[in-house]
Amino acid sequence: MRITTALAIVFLTATVMGARADDVADGRKIVERNCVACHKIQTGDPARHPDAPAFADIAALYPPDALAETFAEGAMVGHIDMPEFEFTADEIRHLVRFLETLRPKDGKAKE
Repeated sequence: MRITTALAIVFLTATVMGARADDVADGRKIVERNCVACHKIQTGDPARHPDAPAFADIAALYPPDALAETFAEGAMVGHIDMPEFEFTADEIRHLVRFLETLRPKDGKAKE
């Protein structure tokens, strides 16, 4: 019984980790398709739009889960000429997972 339970836990963990990796990859694709014309991904990347912060800076300032509502409402924040986007629930999950990978390693927001 213990071996079966242990195997089930290992299988579920691997499944969740695989799903999370897919979420991250899909989130990056959404950012590359919709956002990088203005936003940088990393702070040191070349500037694209003077008022569009890097996603790494956004992730450092705000917990990614807290941004889910912003994405759901159309992401009409940020620079004045930012287009309005509508994301599905799955796309929002992907974006949040991707932003989590950009958050500082200690997980703390910048103050």
